[in-house]
Amino acid sequence: MTGAPENRIKKIPEHIYVFRDGYSPKGTERLNYGDEFQYDPDMTARREAVYRHVYELEKAEGSRYPNFSLWVDQDDPGMLHLLRHFSGTFKTAHNTHWTIRTDTGSTVEDWMATATVTPLGRYGC
Repeated sequence: MTGAPENRIKKIPEHIYVFRDGYSPKGTERLNYGDEFQYDPDMTARREAVYRHVYELEKAEGSRYPNFSLWVDQDDPGMLHLLRHFSGTFKTAHNTHWTIRTDTGSTVEDWMATATVTPLGRYGC
């Protein structure tokens, strides 16, 4: 929902609905308007903690501009997907994809301990 204007988001307890004023084929206007998003403050905090952890990890590894994607699995809200790009030459640059469980444990260390390398192409990558 990043980028959706606030006047087009309607929050109802424990649910978020996104609506639009008109049709546009580009940008944030292409969101699935009217979709229902189950808001879970605890899971959101866990996901944000994983994001901060990966960001700080990349900074500690010397990345001036951390380069990764992190998203929630469309079918399993307890699973995050992490895609990191490792720069290098044409032969050494590569992407690595992990899945991370955020519905077990209680600390970022617990969640990161579940990180499993998963082949690209799986889980909608």
